[in-house]
Amino acid sequence: MKSLHLCNLANVAYGYAKILRAGGHEADVRCHDIRHLMSQPEWDDLLLDSADFPDEDDFFTNTAALGDYTRPEWFRAERLVAMHPWLLRLLRRTLPRIVRARLAPWYHTFQQWKARARRGMRRDDGDRPSQSADAHDRCRRLADRSRRDGPEWALRDGAVSAFLTHADWVARHAEGCHVIFAYVLAPIYAMIYHRLPYVSVEIGTMRDLPFDGTEVGRLLALAYRQSDHVLITNPDVRSAAERLGLERYSFCPHPLDEDVYRPAEGETDLRRDLLRHYGAETILFAPARQNWAIKGNDKVFRAFAQLLASRPKTVLIVPGWGQEIERSRRLCRTLGIDDRVDWIRPMSEPWLVRYYQASDLVLDQFQLGVFGLTTPKAMACGKPVLTSYDHAVNAWAFPEPPPVLACGTEKEIYEAMDAALASPQRRAELADASRRWVVQYHAKDRIRRVLLGLAEQAIRRRKDAPE
Repeated sequence: MKSLHLCNLANVAYGYAKILRAGGHEADVRCHDIRHLMSQPEWDDLLLDSADFPDEDDFFTNTAALGDYTRPEWFRAERLVAMHPWLLRLLRRTLPRIVRARLAPWYHTFQQWKARARRGMRRDDGDRPSQSADAHDRCRRLADRSRRDGPEWALRDGAVSAFLTHADWVARHAEGCHVIFAYVLAPIYAMIYHRLPYVSVEIGTMRDLPFDGTEVGRLLALAYRQSDHVLITNPDVRSAAERLGLERYSFCPHPLDEDVYRPAEGETDLRRDLLRHYGAETILFAPARQNWAIKGNDKVFRAFAQLLASRPKTVLIVPGWGQEIERSRRLCRTLGIDDRVDWIRPMSEPWLVRYYQASDLVLDQFQLGVFGLTTPKAMACGKPVLTSYDHAVNAWAFPEPPPVLACGTEKEIYEAMDAALASPQRRAELADASRRWVVQYHAKDRIRRVLLGLAEQAIRRRKDAPE
């Protein structure tokens, strides 16, 4: 079975594809022009440091400057503007949304006619299915389908047709594939393309995008509902799935390779260097992005200020990325702890492994009650993790709660840190239990089985219930 993975926010598609390919299954990743560092293969695969990339907003295809590394042949990123003729770009930039949506189908038809003219007015020869034959009828039927869900979900024909060029992009890459895994907004493209069964992959996108009242949000909601299956990676999103009326959904852990994220053997050179550099006895590591509403970073800094009163030889290392870095820096200065908080540049995944291994405690998020990848990666490295965790929300995904130090308030974070640092034996027990839990519930073999099972379900459903 060959799967096509569309879009790659935060390297989730890349991670899943690597897990599938490691098990002998073909999996290709195709995504739009990607600019953010953390959505590129290099971020997963290379020991990047500040000398290897300029900043988060300017790192596209820079493999030539990074030694002998070559991106895998099965991963391809394309500039989205290259998929759209200049006139469509002009429409998108200069005309109001309603006009753009109404004109896009007509312009798409013109592009189809021009393409045939360039081939000598020949029809498609069957090498690749043509979208032109029934594309607009398909869009009309999808718009009609949205109206049956209620006025708050209703779409105009033109709103769907505006994404026809995206469906053409899918068609160019779908040959030989049996199923599509669609991420972020790509479920819309797969829905309109419609020639292959597709699994919509939720990576936080279901929390708010389908409910934002925009046409794109309503389109995404429709794409989720039309999916042959929906894969949920954040257990708290189950409530959103129920709100959307989804019937075919299930959970799969985020992509994680426990052979890459593993405990170190003894004290690492990096840990010795860090302790000496900071004059420290204890290292805390807080890699979550700076977004107080989502991650609760302010609680971490306030709890750390309390901890320093009794444990002054402790350092908090924070990779500086996210929306509220300056706000967090100001708080550290106000609390008088900026000399014990070291803001370092964002680091690629191989570096993160080393920092997890070098730390005494890892602090994740303290708002959501669920975790993404920081918690299981640190656990796989055999490190105690502090994070907010609500077993009632997570029980349907993980029958056994992870051995994390669950806390959510400033007071709870401080007390958990202080108690853990006071007992090396307790930390060692947590380290062993954390690694065992990841191997049992979050390992790549389990993830691979889930992905293959969902793909087979999607294929079977499409075969048994064709449109």
